[in-house]
Amino acid sequence: MKAYFFTGLEPSPCFPVVGLRHGNTAKVVLYLLFQLNLGIFLGQMLELGGHPLLAVMMLLNGAVFLAAYKRHIIQYGAFLIGFLAFFSLTVIDFSLPLHTTYTALFFLTATGCIYFLNKWGFTFYWITSLVFWFMLIIQLYYILACRSATAPICPA
Repeated sequence: MKAYFFTGLEPSPCFPVVGLRHGNTAKVVLYLLFQLNLGIFLGQMLELGGHPLLAVMMLLNGAVFLAAYKRHIIQYGAFLIGFLAFFSLTVIDFSLPLHTTYTALFFLTATGCIYFLNKWGFTFYWITSLVFWFMLIIQLYYILACRSATAPICPA
């Protein structure tokens, strides 16, 4: 009996990762490439700037996450890319009201995801939400530290 009997599929020569089926790997790679091409298309052809592009990508991946129920591989990609686009909206320097709005919405969304997804037993999603939540806290601390006059960690 072969060593890869537990997967049901023979390992792909392109993706010889132990325990990861090549069908799932291909889905993730194709979804990420589709998102990259969509971002390039929206940015170049429709001439969307950084702010509208990230907002569209966040909303699109949120919709894909909700629509791809029980298709875990696509949901994972949509969740990660959507959260990354949302976090990017908190990092970009906009006007103060817009920055405050995005930061508050991200904090509430991440906190809600941590609470509810942990309660419902979705381990991957709540741990990912927790990582993004800590990234926001570290980013806000860095901004606060840079506003002080004697912060050695800030660029000149």
